Amino acid sequence: MDLKKIFKEAGLIFATTVGAGVFALPFVINQAGWVLGFAYLLFFAALMTLVHLLYWRVLVEGGGSKRLLGLVKEKLGRGAYFLALAVFLGGLILALVAYLLLGGQFLKLLIPGLDFSLGLIIFWLAASLPLLWSLRRIVGAEVLGGIWMLLIIALIFLSEWPLQAIRIVPAFNAENLFLPYGVILFALAGWTAIEPIYDSYRGHSTGRGFLKRGFQFGLGTFGAALAYLFFVVAILSGAAEVTSDTVSGLSNWALWKVQVLGFLGILALLTSFWPIGLEIKNLITKDLRWPRGLARGVILFLPIALIFLGLKSFLGVVSLVGGVFLALQYFFLVVVGAKVIQARGLKKWGLYLISLVFLVGAVYEVYYFVLR
Repeated sequence: MDLKKIFKEAGLIFATTVGAGVFALPFVINQAGWVLGFAYLLFFAALMTLVHLLYWRVLVEGGGSKRLLGLVKEKLGRGAYFLALAVFLGGLILALVAYLLLGGQFLKLLIPGLDFSLGLIIFWLAASLPLLWSLRRIVGAEVLGGIWMLLIIALIFLSEWPLQAIRIVPAFNAENLFLPYGVILFALAGWTAIEPIYDSYRGHSTGRGFLKRGFQFGLGTFGAALAYLFFVVAILSGAAEVTSDTVSGLSNWALWKVQVLGFLGILALLTSFWPIGLEIKNLITKDLRWPRGLARGVILFLPIALIFLGLKSFLGVVSLVGGVFLALQYFFLVVVGAKVIQARGLKKWGLYLISLVFLVGAVYEVYYFVLR
């Protein structure tokens, strides 16, 4: 495989992975400790790479005829299928909630003195209304969103360079041992990039060089983790306060810089919001077979309603999406993968152990956020 192809596909994984979760990372690493936070980043970057490679093999083995939801239905039954559908749909809707909350904060940067609630309504209308019409999937929207997010990371890092006194952060805080789990899963999840990469080989041999493919996938995922590391170090070095959404803690920045950040942030969120909204519409109309009007109503009103019903913590929403919904998505990926490749012996037990990491984490997050 030529270098151009390698970097193109690794770049797609990178761009799909880099997203709004980066803004919750400085806070959780500051609270949990830098050793624990960076260990989480390294561990899950490696784990995600393995699962993405597994999903690639699943698509190759099956000829790409069925994707994750279809494979869950075939391999695990209708009950598991409807559970997986609820996991996908719930995760996507809550992701929109997280983007709306962050969008309101970015508008406050762009328009000083703007009330957060008003900013939230403005961003909600700008992001949601285009989805009511027959807006087709924007080609490369996720990539464009990743580029805007990368520009934000570069702006923040270069603004604080050369790094001055970095805020004192504990190495390890046992009280917040599981705090980074959901946030880092949210930040590093990128399995949806595997399907378009596979589709680009339609009509051609996909090859079975899984070690080379693993290097490529790892390049994209570890590249995202490295970008996050730069971002976290810059925030810990220069932000006036390390807040749960990062954005509200940049009160010491010059106005022009804050407004540039706000503009880039709005672009990044919009180009990520629209593909998620279209994915929700497809799930509702094609999998659930509900009317299009109902799908549009869910996209337009449910996320904003959840916010006004009390779901106002960006960190809480990101942790819930990552720790429960994305963890369960990866759980289904691993379990289905084990069945498709007919894993035996140590490989089978290794995959089940990986699936337990996601399942146990999801159960803990439900306990922490819902039952505790």
